[in-house]
Amino acid sequence: MIQLCIALLVVGIIFLLLEMWLPGVEFFAAIGIIALVVSAVLAVMFVPNGWFIVAGQGIIVAGFILHMFRFMRKKQLQGKLILSETLEMPPVDDLSRFMGHEGKTVTFLKPSGEVDFNGVRVQASSNGPIIERDKKVRVIETQSNHIIVKVVEGN
Repeated sequence: MIQLCIALLVVGIIFLLLEMWLPGVEFFAAIGIIALVVSAVLAVMFVPNGWFIVAGQGIIVAGFILHMFRFMRKKQLQGKLILSETLEMPPVDDLSRFMGHEGKTVTFLKPSGEVDFNGVRVQASSNGPIIERDKKVRVIETQSNHIIVKVVEGN
């Protein structure tokens, strides 16, 4: 029985190492953890002084986890998991300057799309119905970063 416990311990460690080197394959970690738990349970139940095996497993697993964190911090997985540069958000444009202006739809507004205001293209929404392309629209409301338009009559 002790051979089975040690074999399961080795299988668990191998699968945890595979998870470390091939991240994203979730079943490697699951199989490794299950193998370690089954090994510990079998050792406690069927091996005399099985607690020593469980203590050894705990030391090995703690060492593995420590090594894994050092590896991740040192390598940062070649920049795949940890962003090393800062991102700056563009300033929020004050769209209230478009209030009352007229423009032409560039795309269908179903209910949202693009409108051209004298060469400035912005995202806009209709106040309900679908507005076809190349229709003249007027801004009736601005909400923080959103424009609501309606079709100009006689269009």
